[in-house]
Amino acid sequence: MNILLIRPKPPKETIGLQSVMICEPLELEYLVANISPLGHKVEILDMILEKRPLEYYIKSCKPDIVGITGYISHVNIIKNYGKAIKGICKDIKVVVGGVHAEVVPEDFLYEHIDYIIRANGIETFINIIEFLDEVKAKDNLLKK
Repeated sequence: MNILLIRPKPPKETIGLQSVMICEPLELEYLVANISPLGHKVEILDMILEKRPLEYYIKSCKPDIVGITGYISHVNIIKNYGKAIKGICKDIKVVVGGVHAEVVPEDFLYEHIDYIIRANGIETFINIIEFLDEVKAKDNLLKK
């Protein structure tokens, strides 16, 4: 599967250290380290650093799954990302995880988000990938 992991850019009104320093998206790097050995193509899109719009990356990467992480300040941005992703291809599965999704998952009960990871982020994300792989394989079968 082709997987794109996104760290959203914080809203402009957010007070943070982005103007002074930017930390690497370590939580997404942990996911890459655990998913890549399973044979999947995984990319990280750090919207704090990227200048092009999200739609450009969705169209060029053509992911099967998009994972998005974020904090409370990212809720509306994540929902907008989900809407933009589904607007490009409704078959892309949108998965939301991270601290805020674990604490207040109901903030992401939204029509353009397919899965919300509430605990054990890496393990649960791998389970989602395996489940979707299995569904995809069954779709390729014809039962007599």
